[in-house]
Amino acid sequence: MDESALLIKKANCYISINLKDICSFEPTEYFGQPIAKVILADNKNLAPALYVPWSEEMALTQSKADG
Repeated sequence: MDESALLIKKANCYISINLKDICSFEPTEYFGQPIAKVILADNKNLAPALYVPWSEEMALTQSKADG
C-alpha cells in the first residue's frame, strides 16, 4: 500500500481507493458527525457518492505523517 490511496474501514475490512480515481472529495456532516462525500471519477454519473468517516484532525494527522 502506498501513500496514493485512501483507506476506508468497513465491517472489519478495508477498502483502498487510489487518490487519482477520486473525482470529488467534500467534507460534510451527517447527524452532527464529520464525514466526507467521495465521488469516484469512473462513476460520477452512474453511482451514488461514497460517504466515509472524516475529520479535520484526520487530515492534519495525515499531513504530519507525510511531512
